Amino acid sequence: MTTQQKLPAAPMQLKRYVSPTEYKFEGNTGKFEGHAAVFNNLDSGGDVILPGAFQEFVKTRDGKTIILYQHSARDPIGKGEVTQDSFGLHIRGELALDDPTAQKAYGLMKSGVIDSMSIGYEVLPGGEAYKNGRRELSRLKLFECSVVTFGMNDLARVETVKSAMDCTSPRELEHLLRESLTLSNRKAKAAANSLWPLLSDRDDQADDRDDRKLAEITPELKHELTRIFDNQLKMKE
Repeated sequence: MTTQQKLPAAPMQLKRYVSPTEYKFEGNTGKFEGHAAVFNNLDSGGDVILPGAFQEFVKTRDGKTIILYQHSARDPIGKGEVTQDSFGLHIRGELALDDPTAQKAYGLMKSGVIDSMSIGYEVLPGGEAYKNGRRELSRLKLFECSVVTFGMNDLARVETVKSAMDCTSPRELEHLLRESLTLSNRKAKAAANSLWPLLSDRDDQADDRDDRKLAEITPELKHELTRIFDNQLKMKE
């Protein structure tokens, strides 16, 4: 059962989930459709959204979901109708082409420069479970869908996780976070202190620090690094 709500303020720790998608367009009207999330797909943060996971939807007055550009609340570019099908979260959207940002996004979508969508969501109570090194999401609240650039942010997150696995001390981890995520000294130190217990719990055999070790990294560490990375991106918007 789903619930429909008027737009409240989004929580500070809104989660994000990026999915490559194939857009279909209706001429040059600003209308399009695609999938904003894919079920049973493992994302870079170790999350899997299970079929039917979207239980609550924050909607506009006319019952639609807001569409943002690059997750920026300052750049609403349209709205759409979302439904859950066997593949994932389907959206039939319409961009407000009288807005310059929406025009830009639409052009990039049609040319294939932007080929992904992302969602801003919150996990509802009892809606997550860790299984086989991944987090399965079964109860979610959807706040927004975004048109996003795919690749660079994802790559930066993966490289940060790999580098973190090679750190041998909290000070080295602090330096990595400060340099790779451009955190302040205070925030880098706080983040390193939070992450180091997760890193120090691993098996520290030197010959295991490779891609195979990355695959065995605890879900908690991946999610904590993803949270720090996404929060820093928000500050740059």
